[in-house]
Amino acid sequence: MADAHGNLGALCAMEGRADEAVREYKIALQINPNFVGGHVNIAVTLAQQGKKDEAAMHFRKALELDPSNAQARTELEKLDRK
Repeated sequence: MADAHGNLGALCAMEGRADEAVREYKIALQINPNFVGGHVNIAVTLAQQGKKDEAAMHFRKALELDPSNAQARTELEKLDRK
């Protein structure tokens, strides 16, 4: 079920519907708080919306769950440089 909401969130993000994407990612993370992809995807979307602190929190959570996640590490480093 978390995957379905994550996929719907990704679709919304691709269509430029960021607020809907964030809502779907949040539902996915309520269902499965350890959904690494959900944390990365919501963080990317939040960063695009200029919500740096909230995005960083999700990137850090993704790295806590999967320290080898290169996308989360790279994106977090980008945020830290801004």
